[in-house]
Amino acid sequence: MSHDAPSLPPPSQDLGVKTIEDLAKAGRLGPRAPFVRCVTAVLSPSLLRSPDVKQPPFSLFRKLREQSWLPACVTRCVNCVDDTVVDAAFLPRLDVHRRALRLQLCPNGVYRDYFLCERSLLFVPEWFAPPRADAWPRGLSQVGWPLEDDEPNPEPPNPEPTAPSIPDALARWLEETAPKYGRTIVFLCGTGNPRHASDFFAAAAAIVARMNKSYRDRDLPSKFRVIVDETKRTRAVFLTAHPEVLPVGIVDGEIEGAFHCEYADLDALLPECTAIVHGGGVGTVAAAVTHATPQLVCPSAFDQYDNGQRVARRGVGEVISAEKICEARRSKRVLKRVRDLLWRLSDPWETNPYRKQYVKLGRIDKAERVGKGLRFAAGEVVAMFDTMDPKPPPRLEFLS
Repeated sequence: MSHDAPSLPPPSQDLGVKTIEDLAKAGRLGPRAPFVRCVTAVLSPSLLRSPDVKQPPFSLFRKLREQSWLPACVTRCVNCVDDTVVDAAFLPRLDVHRRALRLQLCPNGVYRDYFLCERSLLFVPEWFAPPRADAWPRGLSQVGWPLEDDEPNPEPPNPEPTAPSIPDALARWLEETAPKYGRTIVFLCGTGNPRHASDFFAAAAAIVARMNKSYRDRDLPSKFRVIVDETKRTRAVFLTAHPEVLPVGIVDGEIEGAFHCEYADLDALLPECTAIVHGGGVGTVAAAVTHATPQLVCPSAFDQYDNGQRVARRGVGEVISAEKICEARRSKRVLKRVRDLLWRLSDPWETNPYRKQYVKLGRIDKAERVGKGLRFAAGEVVAMFDTMDPKPPPRLEFLS
């Protein structure tokens, strides 16, 4: 971030914000270098090397880390091995880069010496990631979810803000099918269309079909054992921009109680839903928490594993790996397990323990966000310039 656009290196070079900070320290950004300040926005606590992170984004021991019995000493040893591999891959080139700039090298490794800027902002609330002053780097400030502040802006840029909406076709389908179904579950697999998306949505369709079958009337054939009570019947919304990964019946609208939509604003859709099944991205987690929607997290990569564990640990949802949920098509045992989880997650307010936990955490989150949110993050950034000498000109420009 700079008060004016500095003479940056050619865009062909792959530069991170930390590299720009190094160039500013070395005076390689021209006469504007003294006014350059960089901030790292951390959207997931799994990127911080703290003892409560059991599943970092990159690890050679993913299967081992999934074990709940893993003691802290083993976790530290596994972290040490993973850090050694990362350092062996990146430190030689980083040392050449910093030596050319006549800057201090990275004796403590990539994660501790180079991963974050001198000032960083962690965009998750304290109940989701309790502060660890003994393990977190200096200069890190925790500001809560990157959402709009509850306090009204005295000078809003748009006096008539547009409310979040959902597509007209989806809105009509939700209204028409509401009398027949008492539960609504959203299934999404992430914006990146992962390789397992086809198996994930096929398993989701099988799970919803199983949820709508009753096994109380043992005298009837299984295809006639359909739940008649509307409060227990389940409909599903499949969100994906790639219809080719969905079962044919869902795309064509032939399967009753299932609807495909390429995109829908979760802020508008989740109030109509009783549960959400997703990959575990921090943005979807934040949206579900905001609307007190119980969630089933199905992680497959990166920070999703750690986010899922934190959701389950706080009692606002459950976690099951994407690999396991894809087995629901072939395994009746897995199918029954996931069905029972979704039944518990989508129970009514009166008997739903996950929603009751949301009420408790909602009070904590509201108390934490007094004066915080995006407004607090902006204040942290502006405060950096107040301590600069000489003072920069008033115009700021954000560099992506």
